[in-house]
Amino acid sequence: MKGSGPKLNLLLLALGAVALLLVLILVFRMHAFLAMMLSAFALGLAAGMPPAGILKSIQAGFGDALGFIAVVLGLGAMIGAYLEHSGGGIALADWLIDKFGRKNSAWAMLLAGFLVGLPIFFEVGFIILVPLVYSLTREGKRPLLVYGLAMTAPLTVLHSLVPPHPAPAAAAQLLGADLGHCILYGVLLAIPMSLISGMGYGQWIATKIDVPLPAAALEAQSAIGCSGDVTADSAGAADSGCDAGAEESGADPAGASVFGAAGDADRGDDFSGFGARAGARSDYQPGQ
Repeated sequence: MKGSGPKLNLLLLALGAVALLLVLILVFRMHAFLAMMLSAFALGLAAGMPPAGILKSIQAGFGDALGFIAVVLGLGAMIGAYLEHSGGGIALADWLIDKFGRKNSAWAMLLAGFLVGLPIFFEVGFIILVPLVYSLTREGKRPLLVYGLAMTAPLTVLHSLVPPHPAPAAAAQLLGADLGHCILYGVLLAIPMSLISGMGYGQWIATKIDVPLPAAALEAQSAIGCSGDVTADSAGAADSGCDAGAEESGADPAGASVFGAAGDADRGDDFSGFGARAGARSDYQPGQ
């Protein structure tokens, strides 16, 4: 096959550049942008390009990609900021937990992660929802991984497959794909992947690995859930988790459960106001 040799060499060089990129990031802890620039420059030199041509090629590649996705990424970041600072994401999760009830709260976290993860980036969605995961773990008496993977699985899958997230948006531009079709097919593919990884694998691995709550989560939860600023209805509903956290942090253990009166038989599975009482705010500081 005439011409197959040079093509194979370029393919091997490209694979080598990817390997170099991973080594620079994972082994030498280099910033991803700088590692990508060095890998691209090394690939150009290995392919026989002149240094000036390499710089022009890198400039053109970045310009073409950013020219298409910059607006998409900018709007996505703005939506994420609105959800984070307005409390919209936590309100959505709070409502879903209230509707699903205690027994199905993992499904509520899965759906909350999916809906929140559609318009905003993984990091923002994680910061918004992880306080609820901690609270559910303490109050639901189930492993952290049950709720944690149910929340992070859809966030991860959507961030990897669906624009306006950076990687799928850039891939759509480079391949000339229709952005609307990418969103549609990405969402359809993300649904079964989230179910399998978030609920199927999450429920299974939670029986094999015991991941304790971080100490900071326990201390913050005690400071909020056991504070004196509680309603009269919930003042007598203190739970053992709150007492244990109070002993460690020195907080008053006479406060309420983060579920309010969730331990009250008259209330049943009422999770109303869960987000507020759980103190599920990413900007919480002890003493507020």
